[in-house]
Amino acid sequence: MQSLMDRSTARTAVLIIFWFIFNIMTVILNKYIFQTLSWVFPISLTVVHMITCTIGAILILRVLEWKTIPFIQLDWQKYSRGAVPLAVLFCTNIVLGNVSLRWVPVSFMQTVKSSVPFFTVILERLFFWEGGDIDRRVDISLIPIVGGVAMASYYEVNFNWTGFIAALVASVITALMAIMSSRLLRTKMDGVNLLYYMSPLSIVMLTPFVFTGEWEEMAADWALRENGSFLLTILIISGAGAFMLNISQFLLIKNTSALTFTVAGNCKVVINIALSVMIFRNQVTFLNGFGCILTVLGASYYQQIRYEINQKNQQRQQAPQREPDALPLVESTDKETERP
Repeated sequence: MQSLMDRSTARTAVLIIFWFIFNIMTVILNKYIFQTLSWVFPISLTVVHMITCTIGAILILRVLEWKTIPFIQLDWQKYSRGAVPLAVLFCTNIVLGNVSLRWVPVSFMQTVKSSVPFFTVILERLFFWEGGDIDRRVDISLIPIVGGVAMASYYEVNFNWTGFIAALVASVITALMAIMSSRLLRTKMDGVNLLYYMSPLSIVMLTPFVFTGEWEEMAADWALRENGSFLLTILIISGAGAFMLNISQFLLIKNTSALTFTVAGNCKVVINIALSVMIFRNQVTFLNGFGCILTVLGASYYQQIRYEINQKNQQRQQAPQREPDALPLVESTDKETERP
């Protein structure tokens, strides 16, 4: 029994480490491409990622037929009414994230993206509320999130409105995707299957914007570059890292609890911020750093509360109903989905 627990702990630790590596690698490489290599084409970068993700998903699901991640077949109705709208949100979210990285430091972008819980609650209350009592601890947890983002933004030395608005809108879209995924598809989907369906659609939707908005400038930039092969290699590695991020995330969720994944996610944000400051040397003031910490702590508190609420709701659903007229204390519409 002890050996089984040791193996399980070791497997969880390895999966967390791999998830950290691919997550941090993707974010840092994207910023490196924009800032150090001066390749400032966020839509084209997103298309590169979608191409590598499409190839990877096809290899895993259709060629290798990896049993750990079984292929999920969608009928035309679920595809057209579910996958297509989600693909629009998906590629828009990634483009906005890349635009944000183009203009602001990773530390600031990660802080703003930590406001996702705030927008999740707002969207649920305004458009998706199904009734039931409200746990006021959720509202309390939003105070440090909003306050931290406001403080980090006000005292950000490298503040840029384009990067800030892009990160903020990306946070809204991330929250909307988390809410709508299960509602649109009505099928439990993992990150790799979502990539299989949404990446090709994203390529189709983004390609016209590449040719109309970035192609001429990108072609001129490429012709003047002496490090074209190196840049191409970094772009491919970045795309491969984005795909492996989804694989490692799926395996981590499959082999650990929701609480472990939540805690790991909060640690990942902190590590991303710390590494980005060390690598890119962006200036961080005391109040700016305090705002970052406050936001992350608020997001952690929110996720802990939602985890407890979901656990209580699951226990009530599994327990025999001795009192038919009893209602759950909280009706949560929060559904965890893997996001590519």
